[in-house]
Amino acid sequence: MAHGIDGGLVTFESTHPKWSFTRIDDNGIVQEVAEKKPISNIATVGIYFWRKGSDYVKYANQMIARNIRTNGEFYVCPVFNQAIEDHKRFRIKNIERMWGLGTPEDLDTFLKNFGKD
Repeated sequence: MAHGIDGGLVTFESTHPKWSFTRIDDNGIVQEVAEKKPISNIATVGIYFWRKGSDYVKYANQMIARNIRTNGEFYVCPVFNQAIEDHKRFRIKNIERMWGLGTPEDLDTFLKNFGKD
């Protein structure tokens, strides 16, 4: 991981509101994330990494203590906002394609389309 970077998010291009999203600055540093709300066309895959696992635990506990929820639920991605408020720095790693498998509809789409392009 690059010096001065506290973690990262794997991303792909989408604006479908079923994903979480990130907004980056001109230097590629994450400025904000949002769950189920397209704030850009940079959606997260759901694969995240932190330089220190203890930072994730700290900021997740902070988010829970503040009761920051989306649709009445806690999500993983918004934990990054807590860290960003504390001046932690994150980058993205964009991938060309992503197959979501989180719902029966996602699985059907995958089974109908995988390997056809």
